[in-house]
This record gives sequence, C-alpha cells and structure tokens, in this order.
Amino acid sequence: MDTNKQTLKQWLKYTKNLNLTLEELDKHIGFNTTCSFSNYQKLEGKNSRHKAEILFELWESEKRNINIDTSYLIPMLKKYDIV
Repeated sequence: MDTNKQTLKQWLKYTKNLNLTLEELDKHIGFNTTCSFSNYQKLEGKNSRHKAEILFELWESEKRNINIDTSYLIPMLKKYDIV
C-alpha cells in the first residue's frame, strides 16, 4: 500500500508488525517513503528519534506485558481513533 494513502492507524499496525529495532524504527519514521508527512506530524515526539523512542517503549512494554504510564499518549491515540 502507498504510504501516502495509509491512515495513521494502518501505518502503526503495519510498522508494529515489522518488529523493528529502535534504530530501524527511527529510520522508518524519518523516511518519507515509509511514513507520510501527515502521519509523521500526528506521531507524538519532537523528531523522528523521539517519536521512535515513544513507540518503541510502548510496543516493547506490550511484548513484556509490563504496565507503563502511557497516559501522555492517550489524547493522541483517541484523537486518531487508535484506541
């Protein structure tokens, strides 16, 4: 699917299933061929590295079944109908 036509929800699902390392996720978010600018803007964080760290922390905690404070993500997730 063309990344420019993916909704944020579709992009997040696709990207999560890639099971990327933090460094790979940072690059994946930073390239306009793998993440549309509109989706990039919707992600929480100051830059691609910060955005990658937030997603990586969230996804890794799910894998380990660890409860972390993700309350700062809830407004963005609700806004884009992800939760």
